Parts: sequence; structure tokens; C-alpha cells
Amino acid sequence: MAEDKYLVDPETGDRFRLGGCLISDKPSNLPRFGGARCLSNMELPSSVDLRQFMSPVEHQDNLNSCVGNVLAGKVSL
Repeated sequence: MAEDKYLVDPETGDRFRLGGCLISDKPSNLPRFGGARCLSNMELPSSVDLRQFMSPVEHQDNLNSCVGNVLAGKVSL
């Protein structure tokens, strides 16, 4: 079995075990995972055009900056 790992608060010396899970006795008011409404294929459009939300295509010349252009376009939205 792997050795337990802890985070230590430098001010108090309190140790917090990593990789564990504490189960609360109190009921949660948070939505349950998977409790979202599911749509059937009949309710979804067959296609969606997102071009109106995209930045214009840019020529990268010889810079090989395709990833940079994508990230800059995403940030500008």
C-alpha cells in the first residue's frame, strides 16, 4: 500500500491527509450529479453554426503561430 501523504499548515502544524474523502452526516442542498435534464435527439438541432461567435481567420505567414492565434481568438470572445 502507498505511503500516506499530508499537507502541513506551517503556522499551526496541523496535518491534512491527501487522497481521502470525508463523508458528511448532514444532508446536502447541492444538486445531485447527473440530476440535470437530459435532452433527446428530437429536441436538439441537427446542426449549429457557431461562426458568428468566432474571430476571423488570420494568415500566420511563416510564423507557425496557429496555436497562438487560436488562443488569442478565444480570449477576445
